[in-house]
Amino acid sequence: MLAGGAIMGPVTLAIGEIGLVLVSLASYIVFYCIWSYITLRLYFPQNPWHFVWDETLLWLIILGIGGFVLLGLSERRQSV
Repeated sequence: MLAGGAIMGPVTLAIGEIGLVLVSLASYIVFYCIWSYITLRLYFPQNPWHFVWDETLLWLIILGIGGFVLLGLSERRQSV
C-alpha cells in the first residue's frame, strides 16, 4: 500500500491508510478473541480451555502503536 500510494498519489495519504489498517486489524483481533472466549464459555462451560494472551497481546500492542504512530505522522505531514 505504501509503494502504491507513493507511485500513484501522495505519500501522506498512503501512510494514513496503512496506519488505519493496522489500528483496525488490532481492534478486530481483540474483539474476535474476546468474542471467541465468551462464546466458548457460554456453549461449553465445562471446557478447561483458557486463552493465553502472552504473545498475542504483545503483537496487538505493537500493531496498535505502529498504526497510531503512522496516523500521527500522516496528520503531521499534512499540516506542514
